[in-house]
Amino acid sequence: MELTTIGALALYAFVMSITPGPNNMLLANAGLVFGFRSTIPQIVGIPAGVIAQILLVAAGLSSIFAQFPSIQLALKVVGTFYLLWLALKLWKADALAQSPNATPISFSQALLFQLSIRNRG
Repeated sequence: MELTTIGALALYAFVMSITPGPNNMLLANAGLVFGFRSTIPQIVGIPAGVIAQILLVAAGLSSIFAQFPSIQLALKVVGTFYLLWLALKLWKADALAQSPNATPISFSQALLFQLSIRNRG
C-alpha cells in the first residue's frame, strides 16, 4: 500500500472519529449511563466493525452485491431493523439505567452496528 493511501485512510479515520454521528452519540450515552469501564467493549467493537467491513469489501463483497442485488437489499433491511432496535434501546436508556438488568452495547453489537450503518444508500 502506498504512503499516500495510508495517509488518506488515517485522515479519514481521524475525521470519522471526531465528528458527531451515531457512534459518538451511542458512546457518549453509554459512557454517561454505564461509565467508561463498562463502555470499553463498545469502544473496541466500533473499530473492529470498520476493519471487518474494509476486509469484506477487499475480499470482493462489492462484486457479489453487483451480481446479486437482492443480497444487498436483504442486508439493508436487516440493518434497518437493527438500527431501529438500537434506537429504541437508546430512547429507553434512562429507564434502562435505572433497571437492574441494564447493560451497555456489547462488542458484537457495536461491530454489527458498524456493518449496518455503512450499508445505507
